[in-house]
Amino acid sequence: MYGWWKSKKIQKENAHRLHNACVEKSRNPLFYKELGVPDTVEGRFEMLCLHASFIIEALYSMGRPTLAQALFDVMFKDMDRNMREAGVGDLAVPRRMKAMMKDFKGRSFAYREAVLSGRVKEAVARNIGVEDELAKRQLSVYIIQSYAHVKKKDFDFFSGLIDNPHTLFLTHDEIVGLIHEQDKQHRSAA
Repeated sequence: MYGWWKSKKIQKENAHRLHNACVEKSRNPLFYKELGVPDTVEGRFEMLCLHASFIIEALYSMGRPTLAQALFDVMFKDMDRNMREAGVGDLAVPRRMKAMMKDFKGRSFAYREAVLSGRVKEAVARNIGVEDELAKRQLSVYIIQSYAHVKKKDFDFFSGLIDNPHTLFLTHDEIVGLIHEQDKQHRSAA
């Protein structure tokens, strides 16, 4: 009995680490200043959904669906708390949470399917609301490369991943390089 409780506690701690890394990455100013993501509550929610979908994809690839579920639970418990702190009424929170959970699930499937079908720009325009063509292309390439990054990771080092969950994401310098490369291609095509 004690072992089960301890294992659940460790799983929750791991989910919190992954969630914190996801939140930190989704708040990177590059997305809002350089890639045209609206710096609004909705834009930040979209970036959180995007980055959480990368982690969940990785966890499923590693055969860790219960940790993926724990991450989902931690993420939405945090959103619930944030809404209540922001003054959203107790009666409205459950309805909004249900809608946000549905949106997250839809976004996760949409991004994965968009990467597989080569229609990432459409998903970016529809879900994130980026309108500028160059920014759409840059964000699309970021999403494609992020999914490839997650898929090529050697997940035999699960404990190392938990200790340093940032390894699941492209680094700041890699994102900057991607932005500059796309910008250079855009200018040479024009």
